[in-house]
Amino acid sequence: MKYRALKSFSGKIAMEKGEVRELKSSLASEYVACGFLEKMKAVRKKENK
Repeated sequence: MKYRALKSFSGKIAMEKGEVRELKSSLASEYVACGFLEKMKAVRKKENK
């Protein structure tokens, strides 16, 4: 799952504000709970017919 950093932080992982990274949910869950990360929504491409 992709996650976006809401704030810059460091710990088991380090990310800057606005950075998007693929992370395991087990690793990201504690940072989501603290408000440092948010899950990215899947974006579907439109098909032009």
